Amino acid sequence: MDSSTRMLILVAILAVIWLATVIFKRLRYRRLEYLIAQEDLGPFLKLVDALSTRLLFPEYNLTYMKLNGYLMHSDDEHAAELFDKLLARKLSKRQRTDLVLKAFNFFVGINNKQRAKELLTEIDTYDEAFERAQLECHQMYDVIISKKSNHITEMEEELKHAGRMRRGQLAFLLALQYDYRGDRKRSEAYLSQAKDDYGVSGAAEPRRAEDGDSAR
Repeated sequence: MDSSTRMLILVAILAVIWLATVIFKRLRYRRLEYLIAQEDLGPFLKLVDALSTRLLFPEYNLTYMKLNGYLMHSDDEHAAELFDKLLARKLSKRQRTDLVLKAFNFFVGINNKQRAKELLTEIDTYDEAFERAQLECHQMYDVIISKKSNHITEMEEELKHAGRMRRGQLAFLLALQYDYRGDRKRSEAYLSQAKDDYGVSGAAEPRRAEDGDSAR
């Protein structure tokens, strides 16, 4: 067997290995997607930690998968731990900004004022591409954390032309603000709208610009 034949065989073997890896990786990801939606998170976590899974996916991706699992199952304690673990890593700029926005939304949702403020301070350092996200983050912080009602006028105006997900978020924040002011009728009306538009609440994650204060 000459060298060219051996080379062709080697290339063929490597191609088969590569193809098998791609197929196995895709099947494993689909299995993880299925398990993460089940009531018991145990099998999902076990498969994420399996050696075969760790050989297929980078550590960051696996930790992020776990994070999403905890978030989907409302396990705030473990989710908070993983956010801190991921935020402490050296990440690309895009990974960092996406993670910070996601973490901000989470810590606002569990009313952790200190962590939300720290993340908001970082968000404020982002460039003009994140101007919209910065506005939405400040609105969420003001209404949910600081319990202010100073965004009603601007939010009701935006509500007229907002998309469904943003409408749900706005309606939820408006419900809170009217509740702070003691207007139960309007608060309940907006809360009902938030449930219709968003499902449960309007705490949707802030968006980047390219996607898409007076005292209390």
